Amino acid sequence: MSSSKKVTGSHLIGKALQLEGVKNIFTIAGDHILPVLDVMADMNFRFVDTRHEQAAVHMADAWGRLTGQPGVSMYTTPGFANALPGLAHALHSESPVISISGSADLSELGRGAMQDIDQVSAAQPFTKGSWMVHDARRIPDFIARAVRTAYAGRRGPVHLTIPMDVQEQEVSEDE
Repeated sequence: MSSSKKVTGSHLIGKALQLEGVKNIFTIAGDHILPVLDVMADMNFRFVDTRHEQAAVHMADAWGRLTGQPGVSMYTTPGFANALPGLAHALHSESPVISISGSADLSELGRGAMQDIDQVSAAQPFTKGSWMVHDARRIPDFIARAVRTAYAGRRGPVHLTIPMDVQEQEVSEDE
C-alpha cells in the first residue's frame, strides 16, 4: 500500500518551476491564479507585482534576455488578453518567456463562464506553443515541455492555461 503524500496541482506547478531554476514570477494577482500564488509564496518564490499584465510580460522578457533563465509571467483570464502585446514583443525579441494563466474550471469553459476566453487559441499567433493543462498529474510534463519549446531553435515565449480546478486537484506526489 502506498503512503504517498497528496499534493495539489499548484504544488506541482511550483515544484516544476523550481526544477527549471525559476525563482522570480512577474505577476498581477487575481482570482484565477490565487491557488498557485498562495502555494508559491510558501515555496519562497520572489513575486514582482506589476500594475498591468503587459508589464509583467515585458519584465519576464527582459529577465529572460538578460539572464538566459526563463522569465515567467502569471495572470488571470481577463488579464491574459492584456498580456498578448507583450507576448508578441517577446516572440520578435526571441525571449524565453513562460506565460501561465488561470481560467475558470474545465467544466465551465466554453459555456459562458465569467471571464471565459479561448486563451490557447488567442496565444498561438504570439507564441511558439500554447497549451491547456487538463490534469494536474501532467503539470510537470507541460512545464518541462514549455521550457524546452521556449529554448529550442529560435527562442520565444510559450503559454500554458491551467484552470482553477486543475490547480486545486489533489494527486499523489509520486504519480
